[in-house]
Amino acid sequence: MLVLVEGNKEKSEAQKAMEASVTGHLHRIGKRNIGFPSGNVDEIMYANGDGSLWAAFSNAADAKVPRRWNAFGVFDNKRYSQMISVEINVPTTSNCASVAGFFARSFDGRHLSYARRERRWREERGGKRGLHELVRP
Repeated sequence: MLVLVEGNKEKSEAQKAMEASVTGHLHRIGKRNIGFPSGNVDEIMYANGDGSLWAAFSNAADAKVPRRWNAFGVFDNKRYSQMISVEINVPTTSNCASVAGFFARSFDGRHLSYARRERRWREERGGKRGLHELVRP
């Protein structure tokens, strides 16, 4: 069973652990451009070369709902702008349903997850729909 991580301190600890796990398995390749439907941004990127997972992290503290931005994709060295496959925003100061990323706790650790409707996940208490485990720190 998964339990939603709601406290700001525990969310911050889970974010740090997840970033450390991901960056510990990927090489830092420097600042790269990341494209998405509403624009693009330059961020430090981690990847192990062409065709591998890339990851980038940022703090969107000035957003309407402050959050940590976690972006993932498949690295293509031929592209100037890397394309996002999955973007998970975890709210940092609230558990706002308009930002659908969250951490959940289980008996064996924490999981970074995304649900289109957090309320549905809370009702199901296990997230059988709309919940996808991506990274286990």
